[in-house]
This record gives sequence, C-alpha cells and structure tokens, in this order.
Amino acid sequence: MDINAEKIELAQEILKIQDVEIISKLKKSLKNFIKQEKIKPMSLEQFYAEIDESLRDSENDNVFTTSEVKDKIKEWTSR
Repeated sequence: MDINAEKIELAQEILKIQDVEIISKLKKSLKNFIKQEKIKPMSLEQFYAEIDESLRDSENDNVFTTSEVKDKIKEWTSR
C-alpha cells in the first residue's frame, strides 16, 4: 500500500470516531509522536558536556528538590 492510500485509510478510521475525547487524545498523541521523531540523538561530546554542566549545577546548589519538581509537575498539568 502506498503512502496516500495509508493516509486515506487512517482518515477514514478517524472519521468513524464520534467521541471528542478520543479525537483529542489521538491528536495529542500524534503531535507528541511527530515531535519525538524530530528529536535527533545527541553526540557523545554533547552528552559529556551536559553531564559536566549538571555536575556544576549540583556543586553550585542550582538544583530542585523532589518536592519542588512534584509541585512544578502539578502546576504544568493543571493548566
């Protein structure tokens, strides 16, 4: 099956769905999937640089506690 036929089949299946919540979840999942596909793996050099930066942040107390992170997550997900 070619790409256009696949798209048409997908669109037909989506058009059958009558639940707006399912459509919203599909849309969100598709956007997340596409975003992840665009992410390129970092180089080993970049990986080590980010580790070094994280260690410096830790040494300089530029970190968040677990409680602070949990509070931030609650804040982000309540929007």
